[in-house]
Amino acid sequence: MSIDPSFELEKELKDCQAILRYLSTYPDVLQKMEINQLLKPEEVHQQLRSWKHVVSQYEGLEKEFYRDYWLPIEFDNFQFFIDLSKPEYPVIETIYLMGEKNSDEYISSILFESAEQFLLLIENQNELSRYFEKHLMLKYFNYMDIVDFESNPFDDSQE
Repeated sequence: MSIDPSFELEKELKDCQAILRYLSTYPDVLQKMEINQLLKPEEVHQQLRSWKHVVSQYEGLEKEFYRDYWLPIEFDNFQFFIDLSKPEYPVIETIYLMGEKNSDEYISSILFESAEQFLLLIENQNELSRYFEKHLMLKYFNYMDIVDFESNPFDDSQE
């Protein structure tokens, strides 16, 4: 007899249902994240089963990159995930980079260190917008570029 793979994560899936329920009340945040079809709370068990099946079928680059304990939060799109392996439920964003001659790669970035951080930022739209802008810079530029970017170029006291 086979055990349902989502059974071992029942507490985590219930927590994710609450997170998704809350997130669904903020369509403007979903739009900023470019999430078109947020996973419905009642579909988390099926989504995890489907995701585990998809991951088990992967080979090569995808098999090395994706984790079966990540829960995709959008239906039929594997860009944003909640990491079920950590009690803080970090929100992860993944991106595929197509390179030249077998240099393709996937990168992941922790968008929010915890679901709590994410849910608290949702309440403050200005702060959330600034957070998203910083996150994009962290993802695509190195740390020194960000420090230089955030400094005031007109402040003579830095010289």
